Amino acid sequence: PDIDGISLLKSWREAGNMAPVIMMSGHGTLEHAIEATKLGASDFLEKPLTLAKLLMVVDKTLTEAPALLAESIEPILPTEKPYPFEPVGRSLVAQNLRNNLQKSASVSHANILLLGEPGTEIDGVASYIHDLSPERKGAFLEFNLGTMNDALFNSTFFDPSGKISPQIIQHGNGGILYFKEIDEASTAIQTALAKLLNALATERKTSSAIQLRAIFSADAYLPYLVEQEEFSSELWHLLNEVTIQLPSLRLHPEDVPELINAYVHYFVEEKHLNYRHFSIAAQNRLRNHEWTGNHQELKNLIKRLLILGSQDEVSLDEVNAELEKQILEAPKKADEHTYSLPLDLPLREAREQFERAYLIAQYERVDGNVANLAKLVGMERTNLYRKLKSLDIDPKTGK
Repeated sequence: PDIDGISLLKSWREAGNMAPVIMMSGHGTLEHAIEATKLGASDFLEKPLTLAKLLMVVDKTLTEAPALLAESIEPILPTEKPYPFEPVGRSLVAQNLRNNLQKSASVSHANILLLGEPGTEIDGVASYIHDLSPERKGAFLEFNLGTMNDALFNSTFFDPSGKISPQIIQHGNGGILYFKEIDEASTAIQTALAKLLNALATERKTSSAIQLRAIFSADAYLPYLVEQEEFSSELWHLLNEVTIQLPSLRLHPEDVPELINAYVHYFVEEKHLNYRHFSIAAQNRLRNHEWTGNHQELKNLIKRLLILGSQDEVSLDEVNAELEKQILEAPKKADEHTYSLPLDLPLREAREQFERAYLIAQYERVDGNVANLAKLVGMERTNLYRKLKSLDIDPKTGK
Protein backbone atom coordinates (compact mmCIF):
# COMPACT_ATOMS: atom_id res chain seq x y z
CA PRO A 1 0.00 0.00 0.00
CA ASP A 2 1.02 3.60 -0.57
CA ILE A 3 0.23 4.73 3.00
CA ASP A 4 0.43 3.24 6.48
CA GLY A 5 -2.55 2.09 8.53
CA ILE A 6 -2.72 5.20 10.71
CA SER A 7 -2.82 7.48 7.66
CA LEU A 8 -5.46 5.30 6.02
CA LEU A 9 -7.64 5.35 9.15
CA LYS A 10 -7.29 9.13 9.36
CA SER A 11 -8.37 9.59 5.73
CA TRP A 12 -11.38 7.31 6.29
CA ARG A 13 -12.50 9.28 9.33
CA GLU A 14 -12.08 12.61 7.55
CA ALA A 15 -14.26 11.25 4.74
CA GLY A 16 -16.98 10.37 7.26
CA ASN A 17 -16.38 6.59 7.25
CA MET A 18 -17.12 5.57 10.84
CA ALA A 19 -16.97 1.78 10.38
CA PRO A 20 -15.27 -0.06 13.27
CA VAL A 21 -11.56 -0.65 12.68
CA ILE A 22 -9.11 -2.98 14.42
CA MET A 23 -5.49 -1.92 14.03
CA MET A 24 -2.80 -4.63 13.97
CA SER A 25 0.96 -4.10 13.79
CA GLY A 26 4.12 -6.13 14.08
CA HIS A 27 6.06 -3.18 15.47
CA GLY A 28 3.43 -1.31 17.43
CA THR A 29 4.47 1.49 19.74
CA LEU A 30 2.64 3.35 22.47
CA GLU A 31 2.52 6.41 20.20
CA HIS A 32 0.86 4.40 17.42
CA ALA A 33 -1.68 2.95 19.83
CA ILE A 34 -2.58 6.38 21.23
CA GLU A 35 -2.88 7.87 17.73
CA ALA A 36 -5.11 5.00 16.58
CA THR A 37 -7.31 5.47 19.65
CA LYS A 38 -7.63 9.20 18.95
CA LEU A 39 -8.86 8.34 15.47
CA GLY A 40 -11.49 5.98 16.88
CA ALA A 41 -9.92 2.54 16.37
CA SER A 42 -11.87 -0.11 18.27
CA ASP A 43 -8.70 -1.93 19.30
CA PHE A 44 -4.96 -2.06 18.65
CA LEU A 45 -3.23 -5.45 18.50
CA GLU A 46 0.47 -6.28 18.44
CA LYS A 47 1.91 -9.25 16.60
CA PRO A 48 2.46 -12.04 17.27
CA LEU A 49 -1.01 -12.88 18.56
CA THR A 50 -2.99 -16.06 18.90
CA LEU A 51 -5.97 -16.92 16.73
CA ALA A 52 -8.11 -17.14 19.87
CA LYS A 53 -7.16 -13.58 20.84
CA LEU A 54 -7.90 -12.28 17.34
CA LEU A 55 -11.29 -13.99 17.22
CA MET A 56 -12.18 -12.64 20.66
CA VAL A 57 -11.41 -9.05 19.63
CA VAL A 58 -13.26 -9.40 16.31
CA ASP A 59 -16.29 -10.87 18.07
CA LYS A 60 -16.29 -8.05 20.62
CA THR A 61 -15.99 -5.41 17.89
CA LEU A 62 -18.79 -6.91 15.79
CA THR A 63 -21.02 -7.13 18.86
CA GLU A 64 -20.55 -3.44 19.60
CA ALA A 65 -20.57 -2.31 15.96
CA PRO A 66 -24.35 -1.92 15.41
CA ALA A 67 -24.74 0.41 18.37
CA LEU A 68 -21.65 2.42 17.45
CA LEU A 69 -22.69 2.76 13.82
CA ALA A 70 -26.20 3.80 14.80
CA GLU A 71 -24.68 6.40 17.08
CA SER A 72 -22.43 7.58 14.24
CA ILE A 73 -24.81 7.95 11.32
CA GLU A 74 -28.42 8.12 12.48
CA PRO A 75 -29.79 11.67 12.37
CA ILE A 76 -30.92 12.88 15.78
CA LEU A 77 -33.45 15.52 16.69
CA PRO A 78 -33.42 16.07 20.45
CA THR A 79 -36.61 17.44 21.98
CA GLU A 80 -35.75 18.05 25.65
CA LYS A 81 -35.16 21.72 26.33
CA PRO A 82 -32.84 22.96 29.11
CA TYR A 83 -34.55 24.71 32.02
CA PRO A 84 -34.45 28.46 31.22
CA PHE A 85 -32.05 30.48 33.35
CA GLU A 86 -32.95 34.13 33.81
CA PRO A 87 -29.95 36.04 35.18
CA VAL A 88 -31.03 37.38 38.55
CA GLY A 89 -29.44 40.08 40.67
CA ARG A 90 -29.32 43.83 41.15
CA SER A 91 -25.66 44.31 40.32
CA LEU A 92 -24.71 46.31 37.25
CA VAL A 93 -23.19 43.13 35.79
CA ALA A 94 -26.49 41.23 36.09
CA GLN A 95 -28.56 44.16 34.82
CA ASN A 96 -26.37 44.61 31.74
CA LEU A 97 -26.53 40.90 30.97
CA ARG A 98 -30.34 40.84 31.22
CA ASN A 99 -30.65 43.90 29.00
CA ASN A 100 -28.31 42.46 26.37
CA LEU A 101 -30.12 39.12 26.33
CA GLN A 102 -33.55 40.73 26.05
CA LYS A 103 -32.48 43.05 23.23
CA SER A 104 -30.73 40.26 21.32
CA ALA A 105 -33.63 37.85 21.71
CA SER A 106 -36.12 40.34 20.30
CA VAL A 107 -34.31 40.68 16.95
CA SER A 108 -35.87 37.99 14.79
CA HIS A 109 -33.46 35.64 13.00
CA ALA A 110 -30.30 37.28 14.38
CA ASN A 111 -27.81 34.56 15.28
CA ILE A 112 -26.41 34.78 18.82
CA LEU A 113 -23.06 33.54 20.12
CA LEU A 114 -22.79 32.92 23.88
CA LEU A 115 -19.32 32.76 25.41
CA GLY A 116 -18.63 31.79 29.00
CA GLU A 117 -16.55 29.83 31.46
CA PRO A 118 -17.73 26.33 32.44
CA GLY A 119 -20.59 26.51 34.92
CA THR A 120 -22.05 29.86 33.83
CA GLU A 121 -25.50 28.39 32.99
CA ILE A 122 -24.87 28.82 29.28
CA ASP A 123 -27.45 26.20 28.21
CA GLY A 124 -30.09 27.72 30.47
CA VAL A 125 -29.36 31.18 29.06
CA ALA A 126 -29.85 29.84 25.51
CA SER A 127 -33.22 28.44 26.59
CA TYR A 128 -34.09 31.79 28.21
CA ILE A 129 -33.36 33.57 24.91
CA HIS A 130 -35.72 31.18 23.14
CA ASP A 131 -38.49 32.02 25.63
CA LEU A 132 -38.07 35.74 24.93
CA SER A 133 -37.67 35.50 21.17
CA PRO A 134 -40.22 35.73 18.34
CA GLU A 135 -39.39 32.04 17.77
CA ARG A 136 -40.61 31.01 21.25
CA LYS A 137 -43.58 29.09 19.79
CA GLY A 138 -41.24 27.08 17.59
CA ALA A 139 -38.94 24.22 18.50
CA PHE A 140 -35.70 24.45 20.45
CA LEU A 141 -33.37 21.79 19.04
CA GLU A 142 -30.08 21.29 20.86
CA PHE A 143 -26.99 19.78 19.22
CA ASN A 144 -23.75 19.13 21.09
CA LEU A 145 -20.94 19.56 18.57
CA GLY A 146 -18.46 18.26 21.13
CA THR A 147 -19.94 14.77 20.83
CA MET A 148 -21.10 14.69 17.19
CA ASN A 149 -18.88 13.08 14.60
CA ASP A 150 -18.65 14.29 11.01
CA ALA A 151 -20.97 11.65 9.54
CA LEU A 152 -23.65 12.28 12.15
CA PHE A 153 -23.58 16.03 11.57
CA ASN A 154 -23.89 15.68 7.80
CA SER A 155 -26.67 13.08 7.97
CA THR A 156 -28.59 15.28 10.43
CA PHE A 157 -28.41 18.58 8.56
CA PHE A 158 -28.07 17.64 4.88
CA ASP A 159 -29.84 15.28 2.51
CA PRO A 160 -27.85 13.11 0.05
CA SER A 161 -27.88 15.91 -2.54
CA GLY A 162 -26.26 18.34 -0.09
CA LYS A 163 -29.37 20.44 0.54
CA ILE A 164 -30.73 21.26 3.99
CA SER A 165 -32.31 18.13 5.46
CA PRO A 166 -36.13 18.04 5.16
CA GLN A 167 -36.17 16.61 8.69
CA ILE A 168 -34.52 19.75 10.07
CA ILE A 169 -36.96 21.96 8.18
CA GLN A 170 -39.94 19.91 9.33
CA HIS A 171 -39.04 19.87 13.02
CA GLY A 172 -37.14 23.12 13.41
CA ASN A 173 -38.73 25.62 11.04
CA GLY A 174 -39.88 28.71 12.90
CA GLY A 175 -37.74 27.78 15.90
CA ILE A 176 -34.16 27.80 17.12
CA LEU A 177 -31.23 25.49 16.46
CA TYR A 178 -28.90 25.52 19.46
CA PHE A 179 -25.32 24.45 18.71
CA LYS A 180 -23.35 23.99 21.93
CA GLU A 181 -19.62 23.49 22.48
CA ILE A 182 -18.77 24.71 19.00
CA ASP A 183 -15.17 25.13 20.14
CA GLU A 184 -15.08 21.31 20.32
CA ALA A 185 -16.27 20.83 16.72
CA SER A 186 -13.94 19.04 14.33
CA THR A 187 -12.52 20.91 11.35
CA ALA A 188 -14.90 19.04 9.04
CA ILE A 189 -17.93 19.97 11.17
CA GLN A 190 -16.83 23.61 11.25
CA THR A 191 -16.76 23.60 7.45
CA ALA A 192 -20.15 21.88 7.26
CA LEU A 193 -21.67 24.29 9.79
CA ALA A 194 -20.48 27.26 7.74
CA LYS A 195 -22.13 25.66 4.71
CA LEU A 196 -25.37 25.21 6.68
CA LEU A 197 -25.42 28.83 7.89
CA ASN A 198 -24.81 30.15 4.38
CA ALA A 199 -27.62 27.95 3.05
CA LEU A 200 -30.01 29.17 5.76
CA ALA A 201 -29.12 32.80 5.02
CA THR A 202 -29.83 32.23 1.34
CA GLU A 203 -33.17 30.58 2.10
CA ARG A 204 -34.23 33.51 4.30
CA LYS A 205 -33.47 35.96 1.49
CA THR A 206 -35.21 34.01 -1.26
CA SER A 207 -38.13 32.42 0.57
CA SER A 208 -40.23 32.94 3.66
CA ALA A 209 -40.98 29.22 3.84
CA ILE A 210 -37.79 28.36 5.74
CA GLN A 211 -37.11 30.44 8.84
CA LEU A 212 -34.55 29.02 11.26
CA ARG A 213 -32.56 30.92 13.85
CA ALA A 214 -29.34 29.72 15.48
CA ILE A 215 -27.79 30.16 18.92
CA PHE A 216 -24.22 29.02 19.53
CA SER A 217 -22.27 28.54 22.73
CA ALA A 218 -18.59 28.01 23.41
CA ASP A 219 -15.92 28.41 26.04
CA ALA A 220 -14.79 31.97 26.64
CA TYR A 221 -11.43 31.28 24.95
CA LEU A 222 -12.97 30.79 21.47
CA PRO A 223 -11.65 34.16 20.16
CA TYR A 224 -8.17 33.01 21.16
CA LEU A 225 -8.61 29.83 19.10
CA VAL A 226 -9.55 32.00 16.12
CA GLU A 227 -6.43 34.14 16.60
CA GLN A 228 -4.28 31.00 16.76
CA GLU A 229 -5.95 29.71 13.57
CA GLU A 230 -7.24 26.68 15.47
CA PHE A 231 -10.85 27.58 14.66
CA SER A 232 -12.32 28.47 11.27
CA SER A 233 -12.22 32.22 10.67
CA GLU A 234 -14.99 31.85 8.08
CA LEU A 235 -17.27 30.21 10.62
CA TRP A 236 -16.29 32.76 13.27
CA HIS A 237 -17.51 35.63 11.10
CA LEU A 238 -20.78 33.82 10.43
CA LEU A 239 -21.34 33.17 14.15
CA ASN A 240 -20.35 36.58 15.33
CA GLU A 241 -23.51 38.55 14.48
CA VAL A 242 -24.34 39.14 18.15
CA THR A 243 -21.86 37.96 20.80
CA ILE A 244 -22.69 37.95 24.50
CA GLN A 245 -20.10 37.19 27.15
CA LEU A 246 -21.58 35.51 30.22
CA PRO A 247 -19.81 36.87 33.33
CA SER A 248 -18.28 34.54 35.88
CA LEU A 249 -19.96 34.54 39.29
CA ARG A 250 -16.74 35.94 40.74
CA LEU A 251 -17.51 39.23 38.99
CA HIS A 252 -20.80 39.79 40.82
CA PRO A 253 -20.78 37.98 44.19
CA GLU A 254 -23.27 40.52 45.55
CA ASP A 255 -25.95 38.66 43.55
CA VAL A 256 -25.38 35.36 45.38
CA PRO A 257 -28.33 35.82 47.82
CA GLU A 258 -30.77 36.28 44.93
CA LEU A 259 -29.24 33.33 43.10
CA ILE A 260 -29.70 31.23 46.24
CA ASN A 261 -33.41 32.10 46.29
CA ALA A 262 -33.74 31.33 42.58
CA TYR A 263 -32.04 27.93 42.90
CA VAL A 264 -34.01 26.99 46.02
CA HIS A 265 -37.22 27.83 44.15
CA TYR A 266 -36.06 25.71 41.20
CA PHE A 267 -35.29 22.66 43.32
CA VAL A 268 -38.52 22.94 45.29
CA GLU A 269 -40.81 23.57 42.31
CA GLU A 270 -39.12 21.46 39.62
CA LYS A 271 -37.33 18.72 41.57
CA HIS A 272 -39.71 18.54 44.55
CA LEU A 273 -37.05 18.91 47.24
CA ASN A 274 -37.98 20.20 50.68
CA TYR A 275 -37.79 23.96 51.15
CA ARG A 276 -35.09 25.31 53.46
CA HIS A 277 -34.32 28.94 54.26
CA PHE A 278 -30.71 30.16 54.21
CA SER A 279 -29.77 32.25 57.23
CA ILE A 280 -28.28 35.71 56.65
CA ALA A 281 -24.94 34.47 58.00
CA ALA A 282 -25.01 31.52 55.57
CA GLN A 283 -25.80 33.83 52.66
CA ASN A 284 -22.97 36.19 53.58
CA ARG A 285 -20.54 33.28 53.80
CA LEU A 286 -21.52 32.16 50.31
CA ARG A 287 -21.15 35.70 48.99
CA ASN A 288 -17.52 35.66 50.09
CA HIS A 289 -16.70 32.27 48.60
CA GLU A 290 -14.52 32.14 45.47
CA TRP A 291 -16.77 30.42 42.94
CA THR A 292 -14.26 28.81 40.61
CA GLY A 293 -17.06 26.57 39.31
CA ASN A 294 -19.36 29.57 38.86
CA HIS A 295 -23.15 29.18 39.05
CA GLN A 296 -23.02 25.40 38.69
CA GLU A 297 -20.86 25.08 41.80
CA LEU A 298 -23.34 27.19 43.79
CA LYS A 299 -26.28 25.25 42.38
CA ASN A 300 -24.74 21.90 43.33
CA LEU A 301 -23.97 23.12 46.83
CA ILE A 302 -27.54 24.30 47.37
CA LYS A 303 -28.89 20.98 46.15
CA ARG A 304 -26.73 19.04 48.62
CA LEU A 305 -27.77 21.29 51.50
CA LEU A 306 -31.47 20.89 50.67
CA ILE A 307 -31.17 17.12 50.44
CA LEU A 308 -28.94 16.45 53.45
CA GLY A 309 -30.25 19.01 55.96
CA SER A 310 -33.05 18.29 58.43
CA GLN A 311 -33.74 21.75 59.88
CA ASP A 312 -35.89 24.45 58.28
CA GLU A 313 -32.95 26.84 58.18
CA VAL A 314 -29.56 26.34 56.56
CA SER A 315 -27.05 27.56 59.14
CA LEU A 316 -23.60 29.06 58.79
CA ASP A 317 -22.11 25.93 60.37
CA GLU A 318 -23.72 23.74 57.70
CA VAL A 319 -22.35 25.89 54.91
CA ASN A 320 -18.85 25.96 56.42
CA ALA A 321 -18.89 22.21 56.90
CA GLU A 322 -19.94 21.61 53.30
CA LEU A 323 -17.32 23.99 51.91
CA GLU A 324 -14.60 22.37 54.05
CA LYS A 325 -15.76 18.97 52.84
CA GLN A 326 -15.35 20.12 49.24
CA ILE A 327 -11.77 21.16 49.96
CA LEU A 328 -10.93 17.85 51.66
CA GLU A 329 -12.49 15.83 48.85
CA ALA A 330 -10.89 17.87 46.07
CA PRO A 331 -8.63 15.68 43.93
CA LYS A 332 -4.90 16.01 44.22
CA LYS A 333 -3.21 17.77 41.37
CA ALA A 334 -1.59 15.66 38.71
CA ASP A 335 1.93 16.74 39.65
CA GLU A 336 1.46 15.17 43.09
CA HIS A 337 1.13 11.73 41.50
CA THR A 338 3.97 9.32 41.00
CA TYR A 339 3.79 6.49 38.54
CA SER A 340 6.12 3.54 38.11
CA LEU A 341 6.42 2.06 34.65
CA PRO A 342 5.26 -1.59 34.65
CA LEU A 343 8.32 -2.94 32.86
CA ASP A 344 7.62 -6.56 33.76
CA LEU A 345 4.29 -6.72 31.88
CA PRO A 346 3.47 -7.47 28.22
CA LEU A 347 3.25 -4.33 26.09
CA ARG A 348 -0.55 -4.40 25.81
CA GLU A 349 -1.14 -4.70 29.56
CA ALA A 350 1.54 -2.12 30.33
CA ARG A 351 -0.02 0.29 27.85
CA GLU A 352 -3.47 -0.14 29.38
CA GLN A 353 -2.09 0.51 32.86
CA PHE A 354 -0.25 3.58 31.64
CA GLU A 355 -3.30 4.93 29.76
CA ARG A 356 -5.50 4.46 32.82
CA ALA A 357 -3.05 6.17 35.17
CA TYR A 358 -2.41 8.92 32.63
CA LEU A 359 -6.10 9.71 32.06
CA ILE A 360 -6.93 9.64 35.78
CA ALA A 361 -4.07 12.06 36.47
CA GLN A 362 -5.16 14.38 33.65
CA TYR A 363 -8.80 14.14 34.82
CA GLU A 364 -7.75 15.43 38.23
CA ARG A 365 -5.62 18.11 36.61
CA VAL A 366 -8.71 19.61 34.92
CA ASP A 367 -10.89 19.10 38.02
CA GLY A 368 -13.17 16.60 36.31
CA ASN A 369 -14.10 18.74 33.29
CA VAL A 370 -14.31 16.21 30.44
CA ALA A 371 -14.37 18.92 27.77
CA ASN A 372 -11.08 20.31 29.07
CA LEU A 373 -9.72 16.77 29.44
CA ALA A 374 -10.40 16.09 25.76
CA LYS A 375 -8.51 19.26 24.82
CA LEU A 376 -5.64 18.42 27.13
CA VAL A 377 -5.07 14.89 25.83
CA GLY A 378 -5.85 15.75 22.20
CA MET A 379 -8.83 13.45 21.65
CA GLU A 380 -12.30 14.01 20.27
CA ARG A 381 -14.73 13.77 23.14
CA THR A 382 -16.71 10.85 21.68
CA ASN A 383 -13.53 8.78 21.39
CA LEU A 384 -12.44 9.90 24.85
CA TYR A 385 -15.68 8.65 26.41
CA ARG A 386 -15.16 5.28 24.72
CA LYS A 387 -11.58 5.11 25.92
CA LEU A 388 -12.62 5.93 29.50
CA LYS A 389 -15.26 3.21 29.32
CA SER A 390 -12.79 0.65 27.96
CA LEU A 391 -10.40 1.44 30.83
CA ASP A 392 -13.23 1.23 33.40
CA ILE A 393 -12.97 4.93 34.32
CA ASP A 394 -16.21 6.65 35.29
CA PRO A 395 -16.42 10.00 33.40
CA LYS A 396 -18.36 11.45 36.34
CA THR A 397 -15.82 10.60 39.03
CA GLY A 398 -12.57 9.88 37.21
CA LYS A 399 -12.17 6.59 39.08
